Amino acid sequence: MSAGEVAERTGEKLVKAGETTHQRINSFHPDIQFPKVIFYRVFEDIPHLGYCHVTTTSTSVDTQKQVRWSFYIANFSSEIGETYPFFKQVKREYSRMYFAVALEKAHGDILRIDRSFRKDGLLFRTNDPNEAMRNVLMLGAPDNALRALIKKR
Repeated sequence: MSAGEVAERTGEKLVKAGETTHQRINSFHPDIQFPKVIFYRVFEDIPHLGYCHVTTTSTSVDTQKQVRWSFYIANFSSEIGETYPFFKQVKREYSRMYFAVALEKAHGDILRIDRSFRKDGLLFRTNDPNEAMRNVLMLGAPDNALRALIKKR
């Protein structure tokens, strides 16, 4: 199988995982809905590894500050680096990583990691899909009553 074919197959799997995850998140409660913004990237030199962007939105962290963030699924594990594509020390063995990063607008329509919120811009990172779902739902919950409901499940 060629590298291009591997990358295409990897992309298809990532998109399917992203769509399934998005559907599960949006089916939790009608007051917690996220836009579907699915796209993927694979590593050119290791086409069996990549990540899928699932959604992006903003969350109030206090009465005056909104944090824009995006949620991703990756079929590898790594540290989050300083620059795009923001992965360093990629572990090539099979694993999953679910993470959300704070974003800020850069020049033009470009978004970059917002490191003013946290040094690495991470809102969370986990290899547990249930924990990832809980974290995304908590970020999207509009009030404390829904947060309490999420914590119970």
